[in-house]
Amino acid sequence: MESETTNHNPTDSPAAGSGSGIDLYVTVRDKDGVIISDQCKNGDLYLYNFAVIIASILKNCMTSSAVKPYYVMRRDGLQMAAVGTTYASYSYNCHKWANQGKICVGGSSRPASVLDSNLGIPILEIVPLIPQIETSGNTLKVIITGTAVFPVESVLAEAGLSLTPPWFGYDTSGNPTPAYPTMITRDTFTPATVPAGGSMTIRFELWFNSMPPAT
Repeated sequence: MESETTNHNPTDSPAAGSGSGIDLYVTVRDKDGVIISDQCKNGDLYLYNFAVIIASILKNCMTSSAVKPYYVMRRDGLQMAAVGTTYASYSYNCHKWANQGKICVGGSSRPASVLDSNLGIPILEIVPLIPQIETSGNTLKVIITGTAVFPVESVLAEAGLSLTPPWFGYDTSGNPTPAYPTMITRDTFTPATVPAGGSMTIRFELWFNSMPPAT
């Protein structure tokens, strides 16, 4: 008797305790540090670029040939692939992968899609803190947080994570390559007004092996 294989459509909702997802937390404080709004957006999106970067890293661990290029969509809207093989992201006089990660906030309420390459209306980029890892049973969670102060009143409605893919720096011939930022997650949230002198804290919780609980 042949075994039966069930193929699950990517749009199917995973059972409780399985799957992966992102929670997006947005906290607004006034100039005195008092919280005036706090919200969580469940089901933030991993963008297609995120899958490309993971696949490219794994490919370069498995082969030294330039087979199967994966393409990312740069934030300026141009498509780009890794050229050659990535042997290392660091060079003594060029480290273009480092210090490129940013939390981006903007003012557009355009619905998010996995094929997004940038915010709808970029307003500000925040240098995040070093990512933290938390575990609970089989659940893995990576937390990325950043805070920005706004000198004038601002209305924000979207957030994303931007980084440079790890194949930028020097190519295998020793020639420098430009660092192009790429968005790996973007989503909208209920528009929040930051008063003059106030701040907004963005926190992404990337969950693996478990879905974030609904809030």
